[in-house]
Amino acid sequence: MPSLAEPFPPPPFIGFPPDALAFLRELSANNERAWFNANKARYETAVRDPLISLAATLAPRLAKAKLPLGADPKKSMFRIHRDVRFSKDKSPYKTHAGAVLSRNGEKMAPGSLYVHIDPAGSMVVAGFYMPEPPVLAKLRRAVVEDPNAWAKVEAALRRAGLAA
Repeated sequence: MPSLAEPFPPPPFIGFPPDALAFLRELSANNERAWFNANKARYETAVRDPLISLAATLAPRLAKAKLPLGADPKKSMFRIHRDVRFSKDKSPYKTHAGAVLSRNGEKMAPGSLYVHIDPAGSMVVAGFYMPEPPVLAKLRRAVVEDPNAWAKVEAALRRAGLAA
């Protein structure tokens, strides 16, 4: 089970400070390197560090629930810098933050939990992102072979307010 690969683990997650969403809103209005560099410490303390703590706090709790999802701060968190090489929008920074807990602690691993922090709406998503063809075929086969089981899962998610 992957865990945070730092000499000193981050502190337990106690929530995001109010400045987290304020920082992301301000970044959206001031998406330029000079502003970000002047406010980088805010990003680190209000957004990055709490997100790392959240992932580190969730991993052992998920393991206790027999969900083998771990996190690594160097691999799990998405970078704030955008890849603008092929984009018409040359804004250098993302205006949200995200991290993934997965079986091997990496972003593209099959079966993962994604945490997205955004002033426009934060969310947590679980599932398989771009599964390999054999895995996708197996998932589809399971739904086709037992559509009632899938319908029960969908209904339970809707009742819990977790699906549209």
